[in-house]
Amino acid sequence: MKRTKSITLYAGILFGGLLVLAVTAGLQNSDRVEKVTNSSSDSQNKEQQPQVASLPRPGYNAPDFTLTDLNGQQVKLSELKGKKILINFWASWCPPCKAEMPDLVEMSQKYKDQIAFYGVNLTVTDNEEDAKNFVREYKIQFPTLMDRDGRVGKQYQVMAIPVTITIDENGMIVDRRDGQLSKAGMAGIIGKLLER
Repeated sequence: MKRTKSITLYAGILFGGLLVLAVTAGLQNSDRVEKVTNSSSDSQNKEQQPQVASLPRPGYNAPDFTLTDLNGQQVKLSELKGKKILINFWASWCPPCKAEMPDLVEMSQKYKDQIAFYGVNLTVTDNEEDAKNFVREYKIQFPTLMDRDGRVGKQYQVMAIPVTITIDENGMIVDRRDGQLSKAGMAGIIGKLLER
């Protein structure tokens, strides 16, 4: 009788211990599952936030660059976020660049409070003195950036000039026009930029 009671007692203690172990293991597993679920949902949230590539095309982030202007001031494109931007690639020897520049200068004056205008001289194919004379001749008041090694021209896939690119406040390219723009064409891309 005593032996049966002690076996029952040991069995009860053993069962109780196993129960405690099972409950503890279950709680630890649920913590692990919760952590895995949370980290899984975190990675899903990260995946849901699209990363837009940098390409010199509309709908993509404008590739970042740093160039020096004619006054020796450095301009870094990514530091201009928050502004609407128009960039015009040109060279002093280029007839279509000469043809469109008076209209571009006029537009830059008209919209100077709404859009930051920048010229990028493809200095690698030009002469700095000729570029400076061009700026004086056409009375260009917006900053002229010097692409001395041609790196930015390559980055923006500029095959022929002029090329005009507009960029919104978030650094995304809105429009790209390869070749000479008429005054109406220029007004069109500026209007599209201002609507954003």
